[in-house]
Amino acid sequence: ADLGWLPAAQTWLAVHARPLCAPAALEVLSSLIEDIVPKGLKFLRQECTMLVQAVDINVTTSLCDLFQAIVQAENVDLLGPEGHEVDVDEVLGRVRLLFGFSFIWSLGGNLHHSSQAKFDAFARDHL
Repeated sequence: ADLGWLPAAQTWLAVHARPLCAPAALEVLSSLIEDIVPKGLKFLRQECTMLVQAVDINVTTSLCDLFQAIVQAENVDLLGPEGHEVDVDEVLGRVRLLFGFSFIWSLGGNLHHSSQAKFDAFARDHL
C-alpha cells in the first residue's frame, strides 16, 4: 500500500529538522508542511504541467532537503542563542521564509513556462 508523502515528511521533521529548530519553530514548520504542501501538490497535479513528471514523495523530499541544506550551509539560526530566550517572532519568520523558498523551488522549479504564472499566483495566495 502507498503511504503517501506525509509519513516521510514527518520522519524528516523528527530526525533531521528537530535538531535544527526550537520547539516553536518545529511546530510551525510541521504545520506549514501539513497545511500547505497538500494544497500545493493538488494544485500541481490539477492545474500545472511539469517538465519532468515527479511523484509527490519526491517533490516533498526535495522541499525538505532544500530547507535543511539552506539551514546547514548558511548556518541559519532556528534555535536561538544558547542559554538565552529565543526571539520567537524572528525565528518563526526565518522558518516561514525558508519554507516559502523551498516550497516555491521544489514544487515550482519543474514547471513548464506555461504553468509558472498560475503557480506564482497560487504560491502568493498560500504562503
